Amino acid sequence: MTENIRGAELLTAIFGRWPSFIDAEVLRLTLDRAPAVEGFYGPTLTAEIYTFGMTSEVGAPGAHSRRTQVVVTFRFLEVAQLQLEGLNRWNVLADLDIIDIRERQLERVHYEVHLVPEGGVGASFLCNEIEVIAVRPWRVGDSLSADA
Repeated sequence: MTENIRGAELLTAIFGRWPSFIDAEVLRLTLDRAPAVEGFYGPTLTAEIYTFGMTSEVGAPGAHSRRTQVVVTFRFLEVAQLQLEGLNRWNVLADLDIIDIRERQLERVHYEVHLVPEGGVGASFLCNEIEVIAVRPWRVGDSLSADA
């Protein structure tokens, strides 16, 4: 499925595969009514999400150590039927579900996306295209949660 996401190779080159977004943290969501890319119509949603890889090493207090900590910037084009809830200081995801629905939908709706909240923000929407537009190293201060 990730072969249809523009820029997915930016993530797979770092992690060796598409990463799990379990316990990832939503740092920023930006909604824009104008298209961000020529040839697309309608609103865009840009999301900055902190994610990481785990090591097999167990550190204090008994949790696996994190490695390869990055902030991924996604851009979702031609967003429709957006449902957004629960934004707060701690916006941890239980999962990021991206479902390819091209075979069962009309022409301009290709994906169903769910930012499944564990705490804080959650979102569900449809969109035409998904892009990974940037991946950068995570820096102290990027996240407000105590354990990231």
